[in-house]
Amino acid sequence: MIIATGHQGLAARRWPVITISLIAVNVVVFLLTISGIESGEAGQLSQDRLHIRLLAARHPDLTIAGDAQQMVEDFKKNEPEAWAHAQSQHRDVIDAWEARMEFIGENTEKLQQEMDSLAAEYSTLTHDSMVMQYGFVPVHPAALSYITANFLHAGWIHLIGNMWMLWLAGLVLEDKWGRVIYTIFYFAAG
Repeated sequence: MIIATGHQGLAARRWPVITISLIAVNVVVFLLTISGIESGEAGQLSQDRLHIRLLAARHPDLTIAGDAQQMVEDFKKNEPEAWAHAQSQHRDVIDAWEARMEFIGENTEKLQQEMDSLAAEYSTLTHDSMVMQYGFVPVHPAALSYITANFLHAGWIHLIGNMWMLWLAGLVLEDKWGRVIYTIFYFAAG
């Protein structure tokens, strides 16, 4: 997005206090959260979500506990084509886990144990996940996440790229718009 401001010479009249503060907060939050984000929790959560959906689609008679039940219901309602595809007996096996489930066959007891294990892990990961708690998740938007999601970054390249753009644009915009409007714009755009 290009915003013409009339400051093409990049000369600011005052020190960019808000921009420097935002960059500092972003870097500090990144350093405090990167270990949790890079731990693979998001990947494991995504994998559990997929496996629960596949198991629920192929075996609708299984009981789904906790948060996983709502996740499956939301998936059925919001993604009917994907749900129908997951139920299809003629689709390709996605991964080794699904191949193992196919091998189990119709052993309801083992399938229920697998569902219970996946649902428990999903619940734990959902409640402990930094991304789920502080990132903006469109399916479950939380008021706080509209603010906290502005400060989460997935890795060093993501952080460096965002902070570089924030410095380049923020330097001029803070000077041109004023600190209050610039701060409001930062959070609204985020």
